[in-house]
Amino acid sequence: YIFIFFFFNDTATTEIYTLSLHDALPISVHWDGSKWELKKITYKGSTWPIQTIFAFNGNDIWFSAFVRYNGNKFIELPIPDVLIGWKVNKIWGTSSNDLYIVGNGGNIARYNGTSWQKIESGTTTNLNDIWGYYDRFNNNLSVMTVASNILQHGETRLLAVSGNTAKDTLNWPYSNWLNGIWFKGKYSPIYICGSGIKEYKQGEWKQLNLPNYFTRNIRGSDVNDVVAVGDFGFITHFNGVNWHSENLSNNYVFSSVAIKNNTVAIAGLSTSGIVVSSAILIIGKR
Repeated sequence: YIFIFFFFNDTATTEIYTLSLHDALPISVHWDGSKWELKKITYKGSTWPIQTIFAFNGNDIWFSAFVRYNGNKFIELPIPDVLIGWKVNKIWGTSSNDLYIVGNGGNIARYNGTSWQKIESGTTTNLNDIWGYYDRFNNNLSVMTVASNILQHGETRLLAVSGNTAKDTLNWPYSNWLNGIWFKGKYSPIYICGSGIKEYKQGEWKQLNLPNYFTRNIRGSDVNDVVAVGDFGFITHFNGVNWHSENLSNNYVFSSVAIKNNTVAIAGLSTSGIVVSSAILIIGKR
């Protein structure tokens, strides 16, 4: 795996970067606005599989649930029993004192700054993504996760996380695979990606009329600035009125996207047939 994290500034450029894959994995790739820096990630002296990254700021970045980066070094965290035996797929939180992780087997856990607590999901289906929004004015927290075993038959569920449980919500009507979710607040549309992109708005779900690529991740900076990425170099952007889509290369598989202010960052892989040849990193600047 290769993970990227960014300190956004005005010197970022719009370019595509390729990095050759090698045996010294996993690594993180840090972009400071002018150059890349590779940082090898270990836990107790050994490399270990990491699936996700979440940054609160440049001095507080989580790699899965076991390693934090404080701006200068990686800090190894103890692994409690509640996190043993399953793969963490995604992280979301309001701070390092209140964050959630989801993973395979329907596993959800919440961290309060000192300890982890398991949340019952009511499913053994893989949870592929989690997103939330904290309304500071009304002191209201909304957190949702999507359940789906990609490329397998089985249940597909949209779950709202509340307290110690996660429950079905919003009358999810589809059987398509779910791989990502994004929304911003109580009055924002909710976007689900995977087998197509679906939107929940004004109490109804609808399938968006977009190219039929498998879509792996969706994120936004606001309701009029949303980006989704997926297989075959698929990128689509919503400006509040229209969706604009591009297919950069049939050899690209984009698995992650982040957007902040006028900068978007996309990570993925370049393939040749079924063989992965290199990592693809894209920084776009408006």
